[in-house]
Amino acid sequence: MLNKLFLKTLFTLSLVFTLSSAANATLITQDIWLDSSITTEIDYQYIGFITIDTEIAIVDDVFNDGSLLLGTVNAWVDFELFGLNFWTEAESNVALDANPSSFPMFGLFQALFDVNNLAAGLELLQFDVTENTFDFYAFSGLIDTVFGFGDIFDSSGGLYDFGELALGEARLTEVPEPTTLLLFLAAAIGLTTRKKVK
Repeated sequence: MLNKLFLKTLFTLSLVFTLSSAANATLITQDIWLDSSITTEIDYQYIGFITIDTEIAIVDDVFNDGSLLLGTVNAWVDFELFGLNFWTEAESNVALDANPSSFPMFGLFQALFDVNNLAAGLELLQFDVTENTFDFYAFSGLIDTVFGFGDIFDSSGGLYDFGELALGEARLTEVPEPTTLLLFLAAAIGLTTRKKVK
């Protein structure tokens, strides 16, 4: 009887872990570097990072044969430039609803990646956002695998800095989906209850 319970437990756990590996979301994190055009030498400086969730991507099968699947996301998990964080579009909307006279914190954001090659990281990053700490600086930029440029404005529209932008190496993080964790919890509770009934 104990062997039967052990085998059922093992089967349930293997099923849950199989579902877990199939249902994981992947986060892509990359550093952002700026070579300021204010100076004459080429000197890329770390200015922040971007993290996106591939699970929310809209996927485009470019050639309709699965050979090139491009994922596009219009939101970030975490976005930091010059030590300043940015509200997501949803957070910005909540702030605007609470104070309609406040300045909108969200403009444009788009990140593009190859679904079949997540390790390559982002192929394109485009943004136009306002930082949420002081509501003073607006950042806009475009980075792709060929070239990148960016502008940094203060809230009055004055140019603060500009130059060439680049992305660092991609770091991938697997994140279990909440439904997978719930499945695992339900299986564990079910097995414990079943053992007590016997």
